[in-house]
Amino acid sequence: MRATTIYDLVPLHFREWVTPRTYAMHARKYANAAATCDVVFAISEYTARDVAETLHVPRERIHVAYPAVKE
Repeated sequence: MRATTIYDLVPLHFREWVTPRTYAMHARKYANAAATCDVVFAISEYTARDVAETLHVPRERIHVAYPAVKE
């Protein structure tokens, strides 16, 4: 089983905020994850929806894993 965690897609949506090299790296990484990962973890519902819409990952492959600190 192959899995990855995606925190956000800022480099794809805001190219002006990152260098061309950073954009290219993230674009390849996200495309590879969408094509090869069985499970994609997102850190919020918003990111999960964004991954589904932007990367065309089926929603059933995306799971939300909220980052948290255990008290």
